[in-house]
Amino acid sequence: MTAANALLVLALVPVVPNSLDGLRSVSSAYFDQTVATTPGLAVDGVPVWNIYPYSREGELLFDVLLYTDSGAPLDLSTGPDDVDRRVLETADGTRIFNSFPIRYFDPGT
Repeated sequence: MTAANALLVLALVPVVPNSLDGLRSVSSAYFDQTVATTPGLAVDGVPVWNIYPYSREGELLFDVLLYTDSGAPLDLSTGPDDVDRRVLETADGTRIFNSFPIRYFDPGT
């Protein structure tokens, strides 16, 4: 029995260093998940171009000023090509882009 144990120990000698090497070399994987985002305000990835606020009674409200939760004006400005957009102005001429719904001048008016 002792000879069999000694033979078994001698057989394990080459296996032990290989097993320890396997413990030392731990590989790690890095996954980079990139999420495509839609610039500006979007719902489920679809851009929002206008907001239509309604009262409790179901009446469409006009010239409602909307702000983000941090107090910044909600700006859905559509760019310089949007020449027919009716933009509200303050008494000193500052343009207000967070007024909803966004309304447009009728052509020729």
